[in-house]
Amino acid sequence: MRNLKRHAPLFLGLAIPLGMIAFVAASIYLPGLFVHPHSDFVYTIGRDDYHYNYESSYAVANARIRTVAPTNLISGETATPDQIYIYHVATDTSEKLTFDQAQALDLNDDATSPDGFRLDTTYSGGGSFLFFFDSGSSNPVVVMTGHGLHKKLNIDLSGSSGGDNFHRLGWVRS
Repeated sequence: MRNLKRHAPLFLGLAIPLGMIAFVAASIYLPGLFVHPHSDFVYTIGRDDYHYNYESSYAVANARIRTVAPTNLISGETATPDQIYIYHVATDTSEKLTFDQAQALDLNDDATSPDGFRLDTTYSGGGSFLFFFDSGSSNPVVVMTGHGLHKKLNIDLSGSSGGDNFHRLGWVRS
């Protein structure tokens, strides 16, 4: 007991910084645990070919998907359409859709979902040691942000050279 009293300042000196670290970590990560987005969205991933000048093979007009024919800048040929996907936020999964299935969906093409979330493409780092020796490699990822949430989505962009190939077409209206 006498030893414990003698080392009390040491324990207190270690407990205060550890408590502060725990408080800051909890205030950053806990709000995101209680935020759950509800709006699914439809997207395409473009081809990895610099000869195509396009945003996507599809666009949304009057709450329905329509085709837009991207053309090759050099030859003028029409490109094959992109594959359409729907992302289910509840299960963190994507599903391929046919054009007819996608056209049956009622879509909202606003930048922000009805429940207040946005999608951004960013790059995950290739790794570094502290602030030095960055390996220079990075992979494009899709991130959902809003209401204190910053979540990397389970969308495979490994076959694309950049986040510019990801195109959100619209949020699915329930």
